[in-house]
Formats: sequence, C-alpha cells, structure tokens
Amino acid sequence: MNRVNSLAAPRLLVLILAAFVALSLAYNVSLPIFEAPDEGAHFHYAHLIAEHKTLPEPRFDQHAFHEVTQPALYYALVALVIAPFDRSNLGALQNLNADWFLDKLNTDPLGRKDYTRVRQQYLHTDAERFPYRGAVWAVRAARAFSTLLGVFTLLLIYAAARLLFVPAMRTPAALIATAAVAFNPKFISLSSTVTNDIAITLAATAVGYWLVRMATRATVHDRAYLVLGALVGLALLSKLQGIGLFVPALLAAGLPTQQGTLPALHVVLKRVAWVLVGAVLVSSGWLVWNWVSYGHPLAWEQVERANAALQRDPPLTLFEVVETLPLWFTSFWGNLGIELHFPRWVDAAFALMLIAAVAGIVRAALRQQALLVSRTALALLMAWLGVLLVMFGLWLSRYVGTENARLIMPGVLPIALLVALGWVALSTKLATIFVVLMLALAIATPFMVIRPAYTPPVTFDRETLITTFNLPRGTDYTVFDDRIELIHAEVTRRRARPGETLNVVVYWGALRAMPERSYATVLELVRLDEGRIAER
Repeated sequence: MNRVNSLAAPRLLVLILAAFVALSLAYNVSLPIFEAPDEGAHFHYAHLIAEHKTLPEPRFDQHAFHEVTQPALYYALVALVIAPFDRSNLGALQNLNADWFLDKLNTDPLGRKDYTRVRQQYLHTDAERFPYRGAVWAVRAARAFSTLLGVFTLLLIYAAARLLFVPAMRTPAALIATAAVAFNPKFISLSSTVTNDIAITLAATAVGYWLVRMATRATVHDRAYLVLGALVGLALLSKLQGIGLFVPALLAAGLPTQQGTLPALHVVLKRVAWVLVGAVLVSSGWLVWNWVSYGHPLAWEQVERANAALQRDPPLTLFEVVETLPLWFTSFWGNLGIELHFPRWVDAAFALMLIAAVAGIVRAALRQQALLVSRTALALLMAWLGVLLVMFGLWLSRYVGTENARLIMPGVLPIALLVALGWVALSTKLATIFVVLMLALAIATPFMVIRPAYTPPVTFDRETLITTFNLPRGTDYTVFDDRIELIHAEVTRRRARPGETLNVVVYWGALRAMPERSYATVLELVRLDEGRIAER
C-alpha cells in the first residue's frame, strides 16, 4: 500500500496543484479588482515602482499610498510582472466609493460597523468586463503572480511534511497537509489577489521547511545556518512580520551536534553569527535605505503614520483580544474580501474538521504513536507560530479592522502539519473525506459567496418595470433632483401592531446616468400630526 502511494504521490500532487491553480483563477476573475483588503494600495505601490524605477516616497494624505511603507520585495517583483501592460487608465479604476466610508450608511441598527450594506469599496467600470482593458489586465496578471507564490508555498509544505513524518505515513501525510492548504478558501483568496500576505506566507514557509530539514538531519553544517539567515532576510523583505522568524532561527542554534549532544556555547554563538550574517546580507540594502531616508532601519515612524487613522483609542485589553478569537478561526478559512463571510453552516463544517484534527493529535499522544521523525522540528515550527500569534494579538489590540487571520497565514506550515498529523492519526480514509469536502466548498465559494456579493442589480426600462411587476400606470411620478423618479410605493399591509415589521416596497427610476455622486433614501414613519415615529 505504501509503495503504491509513493508511486502515485507525484501524480496526486500535480492534481492538487492543478486544482489549486484552477480555483485561484476562478477566485481571481470572480472578485472585482481592488476589493480584497488594501489591494488597491498594494497594486499602486507596485505600479509606482514600475513607473519610476525607484521606491516611492510615503504620502499620508492619499489612500493609494497606504502600503508604501511596507518592505519592497513583493512589490518590486510585481512591478516586473505588470511593467509590459498599459496602465494608463489606472486612475479611473482606483475611484473610491465615497459611500463605503460613510458611517451613516455602514452602521447596523445596533451601531456596529457593517460593510455589507455598501459592499463595493471602489466604483467599477466597464473596463473590468471581459475582454479587459488597460490596467485591468495588469491587475489580473499581478494576481496570477500571487498564485505562483501560492504554488511554491504548497510545494514547500509537501516537502516539509515528507521530511517530518515517519516513512510509513510520509506520503499520505504530505498529500493531506498540502491539500488541506490548497483547498482552504482563505489561502486560495490570498493567492489570487495582490497582497504581500502571500509573499510573507511563502517566505515563512521556506524558513519552516529549512528548519525541518536541519532538525531531521544527522549533521548540520555552518552553511545551513547561513542559508537559514538568508531566508529570514527574505521574509523580512516581504513583510515586517518576518522579524519574528529570528526566534525559531536562533533557537535552531541549539540543535544537537553530530554526536547527538547539545552544542557547546561557542558553537551556538557561531551558528547565531551565521544566521545574522545571512539575514544582513539579504536585507541590508532595504534596511540601509530606510536608515538613510527615515532614520530607522524599519522606517517605523512612517509605518505608524500610515496606520494612524486605524489606531484604537484606547487599545483593546487582553480580555477584549480574547473575545475576538472566534474571528481568528472563521477568518482563517473565510472572510474572502472585506467582511465577506461564509454562511454559518460552512463555518461549522470547517470547525468540525479542525476539532477532528485536535482529537487525532490527542489520540496520537495518548497512544504514544510515533508519527514524526523529529519532535524538535515541530517544536521549532510551533515557536514561530507562537511568536506570530503574539504579534498578531498585539497588532489587533492597537489597530481597528485587523480581526482577520490573513495575518496568521504565514504560520500555515505548522498548522497544516498539525492538521495532517491529527487526521492521519484518526484515519487516512477520514482525512480523504475531509479533503474532498474542502475541495467541494472551495469550488462552491465563488458562486456561493463572492459573485453574489458583487453582482449588480437587475435593471429595467420604465415600461418593462411596470409590466413585470404589474404596477399602476400613470405619468405623475415624483421626481427628485431632476434625475430620480419615484414610480411606485406600496406597503404590504394596512395595519401593524407595536413591535411588528411593516414592509415597504419602493420602485425607483433613473432619468439619466449619475456617475458623479450617490444618493441615499430615507424612509420615515410619521403620525397624523407629522411627528416622526421611526426612520430607516
């Protein structure tokens, strides 16, 4: 059985990767451009590099410049991808929807933020309809580049799992770990939008793979620590989160020597030095640029100014951060745009699969099943996951709108390995069922969640509207601002008691196009003496 699995593994891996690429393409074309978190600003950063061949200066008065304080590696690579494309119409595509920012329109009856009321952050044009025009092609290509980074991430997860699990479980565990990530709608979403979150996820996974490789080898040479430091440097160039990878990298300096004993102090210090040298060699250019330009190697003052509008005052307490934990889970597989959530039953399905993984880990521990080649390797990965969670909690406590587990996705390697460990410990057949269920949910997501959220309403001409809905005919329509007509209004019943719902149906018509501004309607319920009872 293991021999058959080993022979079939490459083909199954190719199928998983092919399905992932197809899903990423579907997500790419389903989500309107720039509707992913900060995608417009991420793309603009790359566009500025492609346009001016240098790093842009931060500007804190424009939304499009929000991300230019980020490390530059991902954006420089995207700039190479989009450079051949015509981007002359980018300004028209980055036209923000003013209604999206209005608290009055985006607040539910309980006073909470609710961006599902005005879904689109940007005003979208016919240039986004296929065949695309101008910069739309560049955005689609940049999203496809993110998909390529996602593929590399999956390959590293597969390789790390093959190193970590015992030979008897190596093949199924590696395929399961890879598929559990490839068919995670959140990971697909990050891999199909313009965001440096997929870059730091790839870089952190590369560091994690190298740590597993080092911990599962009998001999670790000095050059391995130099490579480890270089990979941490690449992570730092991808996103500031990468600085947390120094923790597991420096802990790895304590890996046993060839004789299986703990290294002497001078050996540990030498290894630490090699890690730091590798990191500095890779990231020094950007660090020096920041130091010369802003007086700080991380340009920290500029980072804080860029996020000043999002600062919480006061910050969340530890208890308040803990209260957000449900969102950490549901957004790890959902929240595919801005407040674009799954139905409750989908969250329940993913939660049950996660609970099954935890149960499998507990079962393996109680039965003392030897499924891993090196517990040290897993411990190093868990150290990174712990640091990542602490950094996320601190950031969440200080800034609003960050209750989104895309910021935890750089820890996807240890999470995938733990899930695979738990599922394999229970049953490989059950694990296969879970993978198929995840694939089915991932396929359904564009049609169930993404496309319906951004589908424009059906429009009619006046005669078709009147005929379709059997409305009273007449010419005395009320016209507002010489461009909007109230064709008909009706209530569903004549009587309603206190506390009951009274539905009102209103039919509007536009006399001409209104691209320059939006309108809001206010519906009031008044008494006979014209005193207002309620409004919506």
